Amino acid sequence: MKGFIKVVVILGAVFLLIGLILSGIAFGIGGVSAFTISTKDGQSITEKSVSFSETVDSIDLDMSVGDVTLHSYDGDEIRVDYYDSNQVEHKISCEDGVLTVRQTVAKKFTMDLFFLNDPDRKMDIYLPEGSSALKDGTFKLNTGSLKIPAEVSFATLNGNMDTGSFKMAGQGTDKKAEKLEVSNNTGSITVTDYAADSINLSATTGSIKLEKAEADDITLKDNTGSLTLTEVKAKDIEMRCSTGSIHLDQVEAENIKGKNNTGSIQGTLVGDYSYHATSDTGSVRVPESVEGAGKAEFDTDTGSIKIQKY
Repeated sequence: MKGFIKVVVILGAVFLLIGLILSGIAFGIGGVSAFTISTKDGQSITEKSVSFSETVDSIDLDMSVGDVTLHSYDGDEIRVDYYDSNQVEHKISCEDGVLTVRQTVAKKFTMDLFFLNDPDRKMDIYLPEGSSALKDGTFKLNTGSLKIPAEVSFATLNGNMDTGSFKMAGQGTDKKAEKLEVSNNTGSITVTDYAADSINLSATTGSIKLEKAEADDITLKDNTGSLTLTEVKAKDIEMRCSTGSIHLDQVEAENIKGKNNTGSIQGTLVGDYSYHATSDTGSVRVPESVEGAGKAEFDTDTGSIKIQKY
């Protein structure tokens, strides 16, 4: 009996070794590794990883659902870790310096409210440290999130989201990009420690936060939600909000405009300004105007305006 058990154990070890070898061969040939798991509802989910040795200048991502995070790491190749399932499949390629990600979603797509039941949403893109300063980025994401750390930068970045969150950390105001343009229908946009020639952020329903940022031109628009600017410096700043609040903290500009239909405009501005502030229904309190200083124009239909000098 003991001899039989010993034989079974040895055979099991041999088959396991053969499986590992075959997996390694498959990975070496195709550049993709895969591991399949099953969820409690019977959905088949395959964990995959694909690598590219090419140099990348741009990223073009178009997905219906996903939680995407960019990383900078000490590897030599670009690596994308992701999940495929019977509901979601990805096609990832790298040609002519462009990393392209496309996603196909089943017509009868179901998504659990708990992330653990939807691991196929997660995608991690790893860029070598020497190749993490990119020229262009284009992101289209219907539902999910996009996170870009300070170690990864784009000269120009255009993003469009329907529902979810966008978070980006820059490399400080000393390293200036060309353009950042992000729109989100329902969700939040957060940008910190960032500098660019032009910053344009818009949301239909949600919040927009811009912190420790510098640009020539800044445009922020939010239909329903809040606009928050903290330690922001620009030549021209324009803010529009239909329903919500506009909050300014240590903001400095040559020309600054804020329009809020229903809600307040409050905060602090750095330096002196020539003020023009009006409210149809609400109180107005601004510092005394200084002739020849920068222009500050604020207007609300229903709501108060309260600005102080920092």
